[in-house]
Amino acid sequence: MTIRACVVTISSAALLLSAASACSKPSSSDKPLPPLNPRADSLESGFGTMDRLVEAAKKEGALTVVGLPGGWVGYKEIISRFSDKYGIKVTSIVPEASSKQEIDTAARLKGTNQAPDVFDLTLEVAVANAKLFAPYRVTGWADIPDEAKEQRGRWYAAYGGYMSIGYDPRKVPAPASYGALVRPGTIVALPGDPRRVASAFSAVMAASLGNGLPDARGAWTCSRG
Repeated sequence: MTIRACVVTISSAALLLSAASACSKPSSSDKPLPPLNPRADSLESGFGTMDRLVEAAKKEGALTVVGLPGGWVGYKEIISRFSDKYGIKVTSIVPEASSKQEIDTAARLKGTNQAPDVFDLTLEVAVANAKLFAPYRVTGWADIPDEAKEQRGRWYAAYGGYMSIGYDPRKVPAPASYGALVRPGTIVALPGDPRRVASAFSAVMAASLGNGLPDARGAWTCSRG
């Protein structure tokens, strides 16, 4: 299983991306609006309304992202639509970067106008580097489970890959566990070599943990057999 975390650095345009993705709702019109503060840790405290955040982001006019390949989960279209809707130029650097490479790129470009504003990281890398990120709580913050976010708002788990078993009911009964896959006559197929393909590696690890022990070597042997 792979869980990705979203984090931002200080940037009104970056906050716009984060807030927009969380389906922000406007504040009550009866409540006094706060002073504009792009460094605030939430939409409500920094802008009060989405419209004010959008206005500030348009004035900044630019957003830099890192590690977002255009062909993955529709990032190319998402970035294009975001740019068209808000009139903000989005620069994508090192799109094929791994999470560790994203952090290294940010360190190399720190203090320049090319430094990335938004990161899409695996959870372990986000947690290890939490001190590098600006606190920001998206509108739905209270609905995110405590174990899936850093309490000060430096990261939150945005999405993940979760393993399941696909089977042909015409040939085999519904498997109740990964252990059922090792019965004689059952053929198990993986989506590639787990030493090279993340989803195949996750399948092996899921089978391993399904037996109660993290024995990836044993699970890999069973899947090959």
